[in-house]
Amino acid sequence: MHEYGLAVGVVTAVTQQLPGRRITAVCVHVGARSGVEPFALKNCWPLATENTPVEGAELIIEQIPATVFCPDCGEEKTIDEFFDYSCPDCGDIIVEITKGQEFSIAYCDVD
Repeated sequence: MHEYGLAVGVVTAVTQQLPGRRITAVCVHVGARSGVEPFALKNCWPLATENTPVEGAELIIEQIPATVFCPDCGEEKTIDEFFDYSCPDCGDIIVEITKGQEFSIAYCDVD
C-alpha cells in the first residue's frame, strides 16, 4: 500500500513548511488517474500522523477528474477509466492528459 508512504510524505512536507505549528487540517488533490486510492489514503492517515504535529488533523481529499484537451474539438473533455487515447466525442487521437494525474497538497489549516 503506497498510500501510507504518500501520507507520511505529506506529513513530512507540512511539518517542514510549518515548523512548530499545530496543523488542524490538510487538503490534498488526488487525480482520478494518479494511482492513489482515496479510501486507502484516508484509512492510513491516523497512523501516518501519529506522534507528529499533524496528529488529529483532518485529511480533506479533493478528487480531480481526469481530462484531456482535444485540438480537433478545441475543448477540454472529461474522461473515464476506459480512456483509449481518442476523443470521446470526435474520435481524434489524443496523447496528453491535462488533469487527473496529480497528487499535491492544496492547503493546510493551522491553530
